[in-house]
Amino acid sequence: MTNGSSVVWISPDVKLSYMPLSKRGVSRMEARQTSDTDLVNKALQRFKGTLQKGAYVPWRFYQRGTDYEPAKSYTAASVKSITVQQVKGSDDDESYSLTLAKDGTTAIKAATAEGAMHGLNSLAQLFYKTSGGQYYTKLAPVSITDKPTYGWRGLNVDIARNYQSPDQIKRLIDGLAFNKFNRLHIHATDSQSWPIEIPSLPNLAKKGAYSPELVWSAQALKDVQTYALERGIQSVIEIDSPGHTASIHWSEPELIVGYNEQPWGGVPSYCNEPPCGQVKLNNKAVKSYFAKIYKDLLPRVAPFSSYFHSGGDEVNSNVYALDGGLNTNDSTKIQPYLNTFMNDLHSLVTSASLKQLVWEEMILVWNVTVPTATTLVQSWQPGSLPLVLKKGYKALFGDYTYWYLDCGYGQWIDPNTTNPDTPIVPPYADYCSPQKSWRQIYAYDPRINVTAEEQKLIQGGEVHIWGELTDEVNLDAKVWPRASAAGEVMWSGPKGVAGVDESVTRRLADMRERLVGLGFAPQMVQMTWCLQNPGSCSL
Repeated sequence: MTNGSSVVWISPDVKLSYMPLSKRGVSRMEARQTSDTDLVNKALQRFKGTLQKGAYVPWRFYQRGTDYEPAKSYTAASVKSITVQQVKGSDDDESYSLTLAKDGTTAIKAATAEGAMHGLNSLAQLFYKTSGGQYYTKLAPVSITDKPTYGWRGLNVDIARNYQSPDQIKRLIDGLAFNKFNRLHIHATDSQSWPIEIPSLPNLAKKGAYSPELVWSAQALKDVQTYALERGIQSVIEIDSPGHTASIHWSEPELIVGYNEQPWGGVPSYCNEPPCGQVKLNNKAVKSYFAKIYKDLLPRVAPFSSYFHSGGDEVNSNVYALDGGLNTNDSTKIQPYLNTFMNDLHSLVTSASLKQLVWEEMILVWNVTVPTATTLVQSWQPGSLPLVLKKGYKALFGDYTYWYLDCGYGQWIDPNTTNPDTPIVPPYADYCSPQKSWRQIYAYDPRINVTAEEQKLIQGGEVHIWGELTDEVNLDAKVWPRASAAGEVMWSGPKGVAGVDESVTRRLADMRERLVGLGFAPQMVQMTWCLQNPGSCSL
């Protein structure tokens, strides 16, 4: 980005237009029912609202007594029109260029709707609000040529352990789009509840959800997927299995082994979190049941995403000693059945013209042999990413010691007062404490111990917000603005510890103020005095 120091205002009746390469523009997803032209025109309709809500009076960034607001005059330059022009490029090209001249002439060029949306968000983020409610930038002329470092920039949200409504997830999508994310990973089911409707299996959510009111209908899911797509985000749905499936017990108990078996947690145990229970592996009824789930759900996923997440994390061996079809907790004997189970799911996924996403344990712990060409592996444990890449798989990063947003809020587990050896003791820290500050998140460099050749397999990453102690009330404060720091890492590339400096603080503090204006309740980034006195809060 290059910029000057001239003031340009936004005209209240600014005109916005789109110039596609053809009448309807490019439609890149085979099953998509809309085109780039439709998507950009909807983005243009949202632009004024986004700019006006996201702009703020920037008093925090100026010393007391500073007359920082420009004076509006009749001859002042203003943006009277904004033109978005489509240019030639590849189907996955999210790059854009943006120019804003001293006279207010403004143009955005992009090959895709996603690139155009990124350009519009960058344009909105150049402007501030006066105390009189007018909008200006002091940075003209501006020239930006920008593109993401990684093609997968996601957030994983858990809607099963504690319910998150479709409307809440739409709010989350607005924030993600404003921060140039392009994936929303919805961890849709878990052992505690099954909150999404599978119409061909109505009892699954009817009995498996916390209550009938806490269910996403098929239409609600489609609404969220559409809402995300219109903002440049693919919705990646996860049905975790064969672990984390105990909620199926409420509708089909014969498919689950070890439901609510004790003990949980510790060593040995039957699961990491209650209630225990996993789907049986050597069982034809389970295979048929999952085929029915997938054949119902995948056609509803394909129009909005190119991937489906089959889960695969934290599979417990001990529970299969209770399974009459296996009668063993020997992982070497369980592995062939697990390999068959996951490959059956892979076949269902690819039959729906999708690719499969799985957690790292399937590859690193269980040696499941799903095809590398159509499988993406999600890493989450320290040091696991290089191991996945060495096996030839494309991968996502998201090390929990850096990018788990739910860490550091204390245990959800109560101490058993009758157990003298209870591990739940003061200060009652959770397993991944401490809380990951935005600086820790920004300092994350997944490329450590990864060769230049292996880095080509890294598709991007995801920052995670799990649901044990997260609900609709505290979601904003846990996600924002720390997810913004992760978003910058994925867009601009990792800078590591050396990249954590005051310039990042000021960028993130600016984003925080804009998120407040957009209706979010984000945490603070920096003390106001430090923002007003640059260079005074560094050691």
